[in-house]
Amino acid sequence: MTPLMLQDKLVSELEKLFEGRYLKNEDGAVASFLICPQWLPATDPNVSGQAGITYFPYIRVIVDDGQDENEEEPNTCNVRFEIGIQDEDTNYQGHRDLLNAIGTIYNHFMRYKYVGPFELVYPFKWSLNPENTFPKFFAMVETTWNIPKVTIVDPLT
Repeated sequence: MTPLMLQDKLVSELEKLFEGRYLKNEDGAVASFLICPQWLPATDPNVSGQAGITYFPYIRVIVDDGQDENEEEPNTCNVRFEIGIQDEDTNYQGHRDLLNAIGTIYNHFMRYKYVGPFELVYPFKWSLNPENTFPKFFAMVETTWNIPKVTIVDPLT
């Protein structure tokens, strides 16, 4: 399924893009970004391999919806990037790390609008969570991608 392929490619692209970028996690330790498709992974301390998972900082790559408007226009797929960070500083400046992450995503995908056969198209929207969720801070990036159409097969040829 093409939207699933887009999601996988975006996860891979973001993993490379945020490699070597660190922020503090829930435990106060320096951690790399957790990049994951759709949902954050389960964390059950009683299940092997899940006990040490920390969520923050993270970026979720969320496939929202898509559209095939007509035979001429390309199919589109809307993908959101949810960014979550942890910042214990009582100056409430976590939005700065969010804006840096948004800028990193924006600059990269505006320079490299193609990820495999998928093309980023306008609009590119972002927003910061307006609620006070200290010490956790959240942002959303909304993107639209052109995705390949299904090839029509003519049964008479």
